[in-house]
Amino acid sequence: MSGQGQRSSGLTLYEVVLSLSILLGSLATLGQLISTGTRAAVESRLKTRAILLCESKLAEVIAGVEAMQSTSGVPFDETAPNWSWSLAVAETGHVGLLELEVTVSRVGQGQASDSTFSIRRYVRDPQLLLDAAAESLEEGSGGG
Repeated sequence: MSGQGQRSSGLTLYEVVLSLSILLGSLATLGQLISTGTRAAVESRLKTRAILLCESKLAEVIAGVEAMQSTSGVPFDETAPNWSWSLAVAETGHVGLLELEVTVSRVGQGQASDSTFSIRRYVRDPQLLLDAAAESLEEGSGGG
């Protein structure tokens, strides 16, 4: 044999501890990324649901299915449990123009399960159209 020392092919304790610490650090980081991704997916799903419910309720109000008067905290039916909606009706500075604001909200147990969305639209006052139609009917029947 020559005078040179033989090098063993195994791992030292230092290399094993270093490898394990890198592995554990990577696993902790991946766990946080998965948790953040899951939370973002839940929030996105709830926000999408809130938008669809809000648009649907606004369409119902404009179509006359729901009364065009201010309401607050009205629960949805069994198709959307834990969700409620509110409607704010305000007059604008223009005659015959109303501002409608529909707000849909869900309050859950955790912070990630809360969601709120609002839509604001300007519409003609339907009462003015009804009054004009009644007036034209009176004129038509009175002149005949």
